[in-house]
Amino acid sequence: MSFKSGLKSPLVRLYLWFTLCIFLILTSKFTTPNHDLSSTSLTFITSTLAATVMPTRADDFVNSIGVNTHLSYVNSCYYNYFDDFAKYLLDSGIRKIRDSLRNGPQWYFDHHNYLGMNGIKGIFLTDTPTRTADLIRGYPLKVPYIFELYEGINEYDLSGDPNWVNVTINWTKFLWDNHNTSFPVLAPSLTSLQAFEAVGDLSPYIDFANMHNYYGTYPQTRGWGPQTLYGFTGTVDYFKNLTSSVQVNNKKPVVTTETGWQTRLGPVMYWVPELIQTKYTLRSLVLQWMKGIERTYLYEMCDDREYYGLLYYNSTTNSEPPKPKPLYYALKNMISVLEEKPRQPKFALKELSLEMNPNSTTNSKIYHTLFQKNNGNYYLAIWQEVFGYEGELSLTRHPL
Repeated sequence: MSFKSGLKSPLVRLYLWFTLCIFLILTSKFTTPNHDLSSTSLTFITSTLAATVMPTRADDFVNSIGVNTHLSYVNSCYYNYFDDFAKYLLDSGIRKIRDSLRNGPQWYFDHHNYLGMNGIKGIFLTDTPTRTADLIRGYPLKVPYIFELYEGINEYDLSGDPNWVNVTINWTKFLWDNHNTSFPVLAPSLTSLQAFEAVGDLSPYIDFANMHNYYGTYPQTRGWGPQTLYGFTGTVDYFKNLTSSVQVNNKKPVVTTETGWQTRLGPVMYWVPELIQTKYTLRSLVLQWMKGIERTYLYEMCDDREYYGLLYYNSTTNSEPPKPKPLYYALKNMISVLEEKPRQPKFALKELSLEMNPNSTTNSKIYHTLFQKNNGNYYLAIWQEVFGYEGELSLTRHPL
């Protein structure tokens, strides 16, 4: 594939993360106009592309990345090896976590505040519809260093409660009526088309729609059918269209609070090898950003018995501290390339003219998006959005 940019004598460097994605960093000095653009377009290339592209801020993308944690779980790395977990989290560059709104114990608040004092911000979900109004309203004062958002009840359509629809709706209203209004509220999470349609529009009681999008062994664009009003079942477009149109009537932005791929053969049905987990996850973070999804919280930081983790951990024996998987290193590297250190104020973005000539046979599904940093550097993410794994077979890498 050949590549040209509209910059004179650019410096071009290449970064490759586990054959996932290439970033072309184009450095030039120029004066930026006073304008801004908060979204970028998704490009699917099948022939020569020549276009002027508006980037998004690289650090804004980094700030969209979060991860789930369970600091209250006794059989977990979070409880048994908190110091190791905290070091890995802080070293990763991830700035956001998602955990539960619970009434103690005190060490639970202390651990969250420690993370907050080191720059982490958190979503706190109401994992049961029994939390009191006083606890909800006062929770930001219990974890003041980390608290950022409230979240409704978690996947209550799977609870077995025959009255789950009414409970979900009424609890969402209760949370809205009793939350500290200095902080936004995320919708409750749901797990199926039927559940979304049963609960309906919650937009008067929430600030963000809430998406849980899991893909089994597939990438985000593959899906498994059938075709619906919201798109082909199992694709990122399907999940976003369903969540946005039904839960908030397209009136509020969307956040993914859970997504990920499992990596353990045997205990789980839909697993992929660790390098496939790495490829799919990093692609998904960029693709969701391109689709306008405000944030994406990966499930989860440490392995439990479902093996979604960024870190290896045996939650049965709890005998060894967590250790990084390939995904952890790849994500850490991606963040280190794109983050602004120290954090920079908002700056005006500058369009860039690009021309790409992919091979129509071997590069038939190339996606790209453009980032910019405060120093004037551009970062062009390019990857093949292809199926990488089927059954027990890792498919041939598609070259750029």
